[in-house]
Amino acid sequence: MSQRSEFHPTSPPSTSAYTGPERRAQSPLQRLARQFDAACTGAVDSLQVAAALESGGITDRIARDEYGFPDVFSLAEELYRRVPRRLKPKMARDGSSGRWRTLRELSHGPLFVLPALAYPALSLTLGVWGLLVGLVLSTAVGWAWGLALSWLAYRQIGRGLREEAARLLARLSLLGVLVVAALALPLVHLLGVNPQVVFLATGQMAYQMAASVLLIYGLELWLLLGLLPGVLVNGWYLLVGLPQASRELALGATLSALFLVLMAAGYALAKTPRSSRYTPTLKPGDFRAALPFLLYGALSAALVLLGTARYMLSGLDRSLSLLPLILCMGVLEWQARRFREGSVEILRRTRRMSEFVLGERRVLLQTLGTALLAVGLASVAAGLGLAWLGQLTPEGVTMLMAHLALAGAFFINFLLLARGRTAWVLLSVGGGLLLYGSLIWLFPPALSYLLSTLALFGAVLWGLRVSLGEVAQYR
Repeated sequence: MSQRSEFHPTSPPSTSAYTGPERRAQSPLQRLARQFDAACTGAVDSLQVAAALESGGITDRIARDEYGFPDVFSLAEELYRRVPRRLKPKMARDGSSGRWRTLRELSHGPLFVLPALAYPALSLTLGVWGLLVGLVLSTAVGWAWGLALSWLAYRQIGRGLREEAARLLARLSLLGVLVVAALALPLVHLLGVNPQVVFLATGQMAYQMAASVLLIYGLELWLLLGLLPGVLVNGWYLLVGLPQASRELALGATLSALFLVLMAAGYALAKTPRSSRYTPTLKPGDFRAALPFLLYGALSAALVLLGTARYMLSGLDRSLSLLPLILCMGVLEWQARRFREGSVEILRRTRRMSEFVLGERRVLLQTLGTALLAVGLASVAAGLGLAWLGQLTPEGVTMLMAHLALAGAFFINFLLLARGRTAWVLLSVGGGLLLYGSLIWLFPPALSYLLSTLALFGAVLWGLRVSLGEVAQYR
């Protein structure tokens, strides 16, 4: 561990404002040190600095391109060495920030599910087929668009360009909503569904973009509070048996929740500090670099929607088979972070390559096992509930198993994307999609989907196996 100085403040610094010219060093590294001052001055080792950099959007590519270091951990080591530690008498040492980060990650799954409470009232208004068309369109575009948008935003935030990130989020979110509206108009005419489906698809896309903004800014609580009116009213509407007289109330609560979430996202973007001398820095190459993530989102959405959309019109167990995976997406994110942290800790403790390789494999088994256990338990609970209702069929069990395999594939994809193995991920997901399209001509749809997701899981697991033990990933 690097040696560093420690500074013990004896009196609070002066709060008088300085209005003269900028006198602080303006090198990229010095600006980064100021941006992460709280993390650098309070860290007990460079790993804490690295964790702060990663959560702030600094990737290995940014560390190389922007700051001249081979990876995030080398950059963190240099910041840890340069910035003196400032000890505070009442500094919190109970790990509460780590627990809060974990809680935020775990909340993502339930937050993804809560808007579904509005679907019954919407289906009674638009028809089940109209609801399905609107949801499939907005989900497919939103998944791909949101993933690329988040990558670009995190990249700019990691560079210290929070104002540009806010402008980017606002403009591309609006553009995404317009894209969905433009696609929905001819689709509604072509399929002959209720014209109001255009408003459903557009509103759903607007919600997804606003939710992405709030998640990027770590404002999960704001998102929950915004959803609360729709959750409470639509939950009550379901419990009392979907009465016709209360449908307008449920729809009004849904619109109110959408309005609140949009306002929360707008406020989060508006309160970002602005500069009178703002100069855009994004180049065409930055947008080209986001295309693989756009493609990954599109391929993932296609695989999930093609496998499950056919069952949304028939079979409660098959239509709900995706629910355990969505509920546990936060667990997958949490365990992916624990894998990287655990691998770094093993690297610090071991001296032999063989010990590191074995240790990293053990961490992979622990984190992957935990993620699959969570999804598996949720799937068992869903299956038992459906069986109690008399709604569980062999096809439903097969779909639950398929989504368990898909959970493993998504978890491994998190790790591969963080390691820069984007090409292998795209090939694997694209191959899984093609395999499903071929098998469906030979086997029942549910079995074809299970075989395809198992093959995808095996492919990405093989890709990760090749890169396990690479010390350069954790320098």
